[in-house]
Amino acid sequence: RGQVVSAAKASLARLQQPKLAVAQLHWSTSNYQPFQEKALWEGIADVYDEGLCDAVGVSNYGPVQLQKVASRMQERQVPLAIAQIQYSLLTYKAARDMNSACEDIDCRLISYSPLCLGLLTGKY
Repeated sequence: RGQVVSAAKASLARLQQPKLAVAQLHWSTSNYQPFQEKALWEGIADVYDEGLCDAVGVSNYGPVQLQKVASRMQERQVPLAIAQIQYSLLTYKAARDMNSACEDIDCRLISYSPLCLGLLTGKY
């Protein structure tokens, strides 16, 4: 938990910035390190509480995990601003489900890999 705060402080020092706009967890660990998941949530909330970021976000969380982390952030009064997912023509159904989940908790959906990791380029 404290390592998340330390990592945020180190990033700010390297960036020579006083604050991050968004501190983001990249992957949910619930499938392979379930006990670590809540420590990461608490750590990212601690980053916000220490004034090191304006909001928090998650990446690669599904709708169920998104609801769980949103509930915990709400309990701690930490704004969950964004949920980032891979979004392309090949992942459209998952994106629709996530869009609904984001609307339910009032956070914004952002995307990465619109060409589906290169599969939609015609190169492969």
